[in-house]
Amino acid sequence: MHREVVATKDIRRRRNKDKSAGTPCNFTKGDFVLWPRIDSRLSNNKLLVRWFGTFEVTEALPHSFKVRHLVINKLYNVHGSRLKFYADSSLDVTEELVAHVGNQAMVVEIEQLDDHRFATFVAERVTAVGVVGQPAS
Repeated sequence: MHREVVATKDIRRRRNKDKSAGTPCNFTKGDFVLWPRIDSRLSNNKLLVRWFGTFEVTEALPHSFKVRHLVINKLYNVHGSRLKFYADSSLDVTEELVAHVGNQAMVVEIEQLDDHRFATFVAERVTAVGVVGQPAS
């Protein structure tokens, strides 16, 4: 009797899963999207923005999208369910929009240590780093 109950429950579970196929994503190349902040490296600061970006959709893959960050120009492969529509491809990307995106608390990746020295006038070490996607300064 136990096997019959488990089999019936399994059939019902599969049928319900097949019914809920999810919602199709309607992003196209050139659209601008937002990406939610879920990063275990950050503290649980409630004041940080929940959705950040703006990211441009560069390619639609079968189960995900390739998006490009406007400031650091890094490409990410993101599942469509993790993206939120922001604007279509006719959005005018101004310096103000790029500055706003750059001021969000996004975690960046250090590519290399460019230079380090001891600054005697402030008595501390100064390190110049190269950030992924940013030109060397």
